[in-house]
Amino acid sequence: MGVRGALAEYGARVVGKDYDIEPVSVKHGVLHAKVAALVSSDDAHLVVGSGNLTFGGWGGNLEVAEHLHPSFAADAFDDAAGFFRALATTDRATHDAGDRLELLATALETGAASGVRNGDVRLLHNLTEDLTRQLVARADELGARPDWLPHHHFGTMGLP
Repeated sequence: MGVRGALAEYGARVVGKDYDIEPVSVKHGVLHAKVAALVSSDDAHLVVGSGNLTFGGWGGNLEVAEHLHPSFAADAFDDAAGFFRALATTDRATHDAGDRLELLATALETGAASGVRNGDVRLLHNLTEDLTRQLVARADELGARPDWLPHHHFGTMGLP
């Protein structure tokens, strides 16, 4: 089995002991969030990544993770709190975690209260707003402009 196999089994073995998984049913889509919120009374961390909570995701696949802290990414904590609060109350999802999601949102806001907010790091989700609109808005805020892209079939193609 080796180290890789042992790590792959470890993640699934501690479900319910070190963390909980809440089943969520989503209307017209799938909840595929890849975020872990680690909060205590005096600190908060977010890990946002590509890994699934599966044997492969825990040890067999190459995954990417971004560790966020309010000291440099308080905006992302506000965004995550908004996501968890929206998930607690939306009619697009069915679950039994509303109260826990509200508590988590509050803990993330508390953790981010004295953090740095400069807009550099954001966490986007499509529970309340289309991702394309959010990306365009962020690009506009940062001064992006439409440009032209040469295309080998169509000549020059304008980008919106």
